[in-house]
Amino acid sequence: MVSYWKNSPNSILEDLMAKRVPLVCQHLENISRDSLERHQDIIRNYVRRRQGVYALYRGDRLYYVGLAGNLRMRLATHMYNRHGQSWDRLSVYLTIGDRTPEGA
Repeated sequence: MVSYWKNSPNSILEDLMAKRVPLVCQHLENISRDSLERHQDIIRNYVRRRQGVYALYRGDRLYYVGLAGNLRMRLATHMYNRHGQSWDRLSVYLTIGDRTPEGA
């Protein structure tokens, strides 16, 4: 099969695997909802407008997984939307290729 894409998803993935470049560049795991509410400024500063994957947990069970281009906004939304009271812990994984906006 011939690929007409210069940087197809498969070729990018093959390059990453060949170079053993990690997909996740930073992470926070098992943060309680209470800690998130008490230390919002610290966590907001950490995630800023960065991209990544996040997981919401209810007890010991995974409740929801999402991918966000702006983690700060997405997490803020999940504090009060239909998922708002359905989770009690979260994990955040910042992904490679992420560039922190100037002045953020």
